[in-house]
Amino acid sequence: MKTRILFEELEPLMFRGPGELDPSARGVATLAQSTGWPSISTITGTIVSEVMSMRGLHPPNAASEWEKFVDNYMNLLERLAIEWIRGPYLWDESQYVRVPILLGSKALHYTFPQIIAKIITEFINKEINVWEVIKRITEYSGLPISIQKIGTALTSRDKGIKNVREGYLYTETFVSLKRNAIAVEVGSSSDDILKDLNNKPVKLGGENRFVESKLDGELPLASSLEKFNEGYVVLLSPFLMLETPKAVVNNDGIIELRYRDMQAEIIMGRIDIKGLGFAVNETKRKPILPAILEGSILKVKNCSDTLRLGLYGCLHNNLTQEESLFGRIGFGSFYVLGV
Repeated sequence: MKTRILFEELEPLMFRGPGELDPSARGVATLAQSTGWPSISTITGTIVSEVMSMRGLHPPNAASEWEKFVDNYMNLLERLAIEWIRGPYLWDESQYVRVPILLGSKALHYTFPQIIAKIITEFINKEINVWEVIKRITEYSGLPISIQKIGTALTSRDKGIKNVREGYLYTETFVSLKRNAIAVEVGSSSDDILKDLNNKPVKLGGENRFVESKLDGELPLASSLEKFNEGYVVLLSPFLMLETPKAVVNNDGIIELRYRDMQAEIIMGRIDIKGLGFAVNETKRKPILPAILEGSILKVKNCSDTLRLGLYGCLHNNLTQEESLFGRIGFGSFYVLGV
């Protein structure tokens, strides 16, 4: 079974980056600012936890080592009959896809893939250079709406009476995705295990914010990945790497990257480090790894099985257990530009 899950915004959302919001940990006037694009690990965690809860399943015992955590997660995916997750992208009421784009600032913008494809075609035909690509895409990109809330730390809350801690203010900046639904596409070996998510309010992201999850049969991402072998793509989620890749900038301003037997050209984007988040069951943070960030535009070749593995399908048969897990839960997802 293949299906798409749409998360429709019911209120402004919080997709937080690293760091603590609690004023007792950070001091006065702390700030929590939402990223503009939801993490695939946040979305996958919501799907897995909701299905487990509705089916009365319990998480595996806490893992003391990262390798055991990976094994537990792979076994859990088998129990839930989840074969792969691809995304996320935005889907609006006019039924257009929007994808993230990483520009000069660290904020993720988003735009239509058709616009990116047109500009990349001009680049391929040598009508514009890489710097003009960045400029043109910037002109057609937008940011989510930011909504700010100011609060104060509490020392106690009892029977409707709140006692504040003087001087401990905090600011939260939420995002609204302008009536766009967050979309992921999921492959399952079961015909019914995901049906419980249809028309259901679920928590997504931080600060107990709710969205409504819906299922539909539209699969624009999966249909483009089934026979993909090479071409230009835009990353929807980070491509995590277990070792530092070899990367050089050529005379045209393109990053030529080699990671084991995968070769890629980064037309726009960035290589950085990415934290994998917090393991709730283990009460510890997951590793920090080098990554090609979401919103990057790449040219890749010699790829296979990209529906199941995303960009990890470009590593051929040399996948580690960790990379197989990353690929299955949505890391390295990309949208094919068709050029």
